[in-house]
This record gives sequence, C-alpha cells and structure tokens, in this order.
Amino acid sequence: MKSRPTVVIALDAKHKEVENKLLVLRVTYQRRNRQYSIGDDSIRLTQKEFNNRRLKRTIEAYDVAEKALKIAKEVIDELGSDFTFASFRERYNRRLTGRMAITSSLDSLLSEYFNDPKHKSKYKTIKSYETSVNWVKRYRRNVTLSSITPDFVDNLISFIEQTHLKEHGTAISQNTLNIYLRQLRAIYNFAINKGYTNKQNPFAIKNLGSIKRQKAALSTEELKRFIEYTPKDKKEEIGKDFFILSLHCSGANLGDILLLKNSNIENDTVTFIRRKTQKTNIEIQFKLTDVAKTLFNKYGLINEAEPNSLILPYLANSTSESNLENRIRRLNRKVNAGLKSISDVLGLRKITTYNARHTYATLMMLDGMTAEQIQKFLGHSSSATTQTYLGSLSTNILEASKNILENFGKKND
Repeated sequence: MKSRPTVVIALDAKHKEVENKLLVLRVTYQRRNRQYSIGDDSIRLTQKEFNNRRLKRTIEAYDVAEKALKIAKEVIDELGSDFTFASFRERYNRRLTGRMAITSSLDSLLSEYFNDPKHKSKYKTIKSYETSVNWVKRYRRNVTLSSITPDFVDNLISFIEQTHLKEHGTAISQNTLNIYLRQLRAIYNFAINKGYTNKQNPFAIKNLGSIKRQKAALSTEELKRFIEYTPKDKKEEIGKDFFILSLHCSGANLGDILLLKNSNIENDTVTFIRRKTQKTNIEIQFKLTDVAKTLFNKYGLINEAEPNSLILPYLANSTSESNLENRIRRLNRKVNAGLKSISDVLGLRKITTYNARHTYATLMMLDGMTAEQIQKFLGHSSSATTQTYLGSLSTNILEASKNILENFGKKND
C-alpha cells in the first residue's frame, strides 16, 4: 500500500545561506519532498521567528500559509491514489492562483516573474525592477493587482514626478520615468499571461520609448579643461582619475574595469568581454597607455606574476553577485560625487562616468576612425552584420586608438 502524501508549513530549505527565508509548503511522498509557494513570496521569517508562534509577525505569516495549506490538503484528497508531484503541482498552482490572483501583491508577482525561466536575470536587473515596484509601494501601501487601473497609473506618475522633484530638487527625466513604467508594464503582462487577470494592461501607455538624451560626450574643449584641472580634495581626485581611466580603457564602464584581472593583459593588450554582452561573447581589446598603467598601479597593481588577481582590489573576496554589484555601485557613487564637484567648479554640465564612454567614441571619430571600428572598441552587439564583417581589430587600429589618447592635449589648437 502506497504511503499518503503529507504537507506542512516550512521554511525554504534551498537557500541555507539566507537568514530571512521564504515560508513555503513542504510536501513529502515516498521519502521524497518538494517545496511549493504559499502564494506570497514576500513573506520571510528567520528560523527563530518561525519557531516562536507568539510573535505577531509569525502569526500573520501563518495566517497566509494556512490558507495555502488548506488548498494543498484538498488537492491531495482529490488526487488520492493518483497522486504524483507533477499532478499535485499543476492542480495546486491553478487552484492557488485562481483564489489569490485578484489579491496578488506586486512583491509576489515580481518574485514569480524572476523565478520564471524566461526572465532569469542578474542581480542588477532584479534590483532595477524592485526600484520600480517600490515606487508603487511608496505611492500606496498593499497594492494588489485588482487595484491597478488607468487612473491609478496616471496618479502614480504624478506622485513619482512630484516626489522626485521634492527629494532631489530636479525633475525626473522622461527616460527614467519610462524605464519604471516599462518594467511595471512587463510585470503586469506576466500576470496576464499567467491568467491572474484578464484586464487590459493599465501600464500600456503610449510614448514609452527612449527620449533623445542630451549629448553625452564632452567636447574637446570641455575635456581639455577637465584634464588640466587640479583636484582640490580626495573626492575630486578619485572622480577625475576613474573618468580618465575609463577613457583610456576603450570607454569601459566602471564594473568592467573593476573586474579586469592581470590575465586579461598580454603584451600590453587588454582583452575582455563586457558583462552586458556576455551572452554574445564579444571580445573588446585596447592597448594599455602609460596613463592607464599609472592609474592602475596607483589604485591597484599590474602584476604578471599573479594572473588570477584583480588589477584593482575593490571587488576582491566578493561573496555573492549582490555583494559585487553593491561594491560597484558604492564606488560609482563615490566617483560621480567627485565628478559633480569638478563640474560645479568648472561650470560644466553634470559629468558622470556615463560620459566617459561617449567621450571616448567621439575622440576616435574626430581622429578619423570609422563607425564600425568604434563599434568594435565599444563592444556594441546591435549590428550582427557589422560584427561579422569586422572580425578582430588589427594591431594597427589598436595602436591608433592608443596614440589618439596619448596625444590628446598635446596637439596645437
């Protein structure tokens, strides 16, 4: 006689390193067990909280879990001797989402969205989506799927605009606002595809495309003034140094620069793959200039004897992707703070690390490089035909880029 499946409320056993664990259902059958969502992946407890049923937080969590537990027991009874984990999962999920879809929180939808194989993503992308969801939560607490209407979206937009202006003293850019709305639209579309709602997507607003940005590259005159500027403190010094380092690293962003290892260097040529284009595996190459070598050795160490060591130490011993991204973000904020200070002193528009990449491309263009050659330096993957045609950059082109950077500022006006 087959054993009967049992189901209990438990803590997620898959991620032992996480302190605040998801509350789940654990179904055991024939000495095997599987975990299932309780329908709200925002509910997390520590082991201590889970064991103390007197805590208000624990009581509220169990209230939600017990509703899911009831559904699970009903499904087990219905399946009887036909029970399999696959049949249970299909019927349980359908029953659970059918009952809870109308009250699905954005937190639970977001968690389910990134657990879906189609949307597996990096920590940085997940944090970006969380920022969008947090704007909704700041506007109105305990928002559910059913409460989001076109009027809700209009009021949310007004709230974001007014709050950003109040907190930052400047209007939010249309591009940034559109990013938030596109991400919220994607989450809502996911809910529609899952059958959680049959309403039209209220985030499906027109004109969510990119708005043309202000010219990102510094002019040659602005760049000369920037290079000739003497930082007045450590904050400005690190801002200027890392901007110039990016300029001398083929316009690479800060994260890619911090991840460079000594093994990426061979005969003064640096080869790496942008994190943003790792799926397409496009290599970027540039020649080390004397300026780049000086800055690398100022903040780290170029050492051929230790090929596996990072040139710059900022990300050494990162314990996880989230830890790595947080370190990159902290240094990026520090660099941008220094750049803002320099911008204010020189009377320039706001300069950030973002401008270095575009400034590099403009310098190459002004010295006669073709758009295709520049595209290869920047590692853009938007033109598959161009990438196939170009192949690898020749040594002559790499040397030309190095010479352009080293000679900038030495030329006569």
